[in-house]
Amino acid sequence: MKRKNKGFTLVEIIVVLLIIAILAAIAIPACQGYLEESRESHDLINVRAACTDIIAMGKTGYKTDIVKEVELTQKKNDWQAFDSVTIAGITHKKSDGDTDNWKGIPKDGGVCEISYNKEKNTVVFNWKGSKTEESTIDFSSNLHSALNNSGLLENDLKKKSFFEIDSKCDGSTMVPKLIEQIENKSLLNHGTWAYYGNPQEKTERYLFWTSVDTDKINANTQIPVIISTADGKFYISSSTTARKRKDSAHKPYIAIAPTGSGNSSQYKSYITGKDQYNTLEEAYKAYANVVKNDYPKYKDTLPQ
Repeated sequence: MKRKNKGFTLVEIIVVLLIIAILAAIAIPACQGYLEESRESHDLINVRAACTDIIAMGKTGYKTDIVKEVELTQKKNDWQAFDSVTIAGITHKKSDGDTDNWKGIPKDGGVCEISYNKEKNTVVFNWKGSKTEESTIDFSSNLHSALNNSGLLENDLKKKSFFEIDSKCDGSTMVPKLIEQIENKSLLNHGTWAYYGNPQEKTERYLFWTSVDTDKINANTQIPVIISTADGKFYISSSTTARKRKDSAHKPYIAIAPTGSGNSSQYKSYITGKDQYNTLEEAYKAYANVVKNDYPKYKDTLPQ
């Protein structure tokens, strides 16, 4: 018997939809697998290129230790398409775990930190997560809020034209008041910091921060610093540590910077001609690069 109306029956449509669903269930994972393999291949190309660059830089006498980071594009943790990976003559399998030259696993949106030591002629690949994921720092916090909220400007420093508050100062009555105001995820919970300047003029107040613990180094040592001005600008500079002492009743300590002329104008020289950053996060990234490339012995002081 012939059907009077042309077209598909409901059963036929359901069968076709089921077939399409089955084909999609098979094809989509396969396509995703190919995409992930492409991303991993792209990451390996970039890591190999960066590795070749830093080895060449090391052999030409650029630096004793050189560090570069490569951002990864892959969307899944660990290798999906490769088990044995070879870069710069170093072969690593998943079953090998961490080795002297290979740390961690590649992560979704993560980075590969490549470090080369010219003296030892060794390369280390450190695969880790994104800075946002791993960061213990709230880069949106105001570094000057601890001073502004401590009450020191309205009381202890009210009649002064110059002040210096070193975080390492033994016997300081002002440091504890500042520590009470430092937020849990503030950068100031790490390394060494100091507030310097004129309490009467906001434009003449400076916050110095370094990831280096000055208790562990000597005076007259050059260190990298982030300098934050009270108007919300940031600069990457360097400073020479100094031995200071509150008075004879207290222990001497190593400060992030010397007292110098004893007025706020001396600090302008630290930022004159330096690149300016509008956010703490931008400044910290630049600082981290300076530490890794120019002060490699301090690279382990960087908070993650």
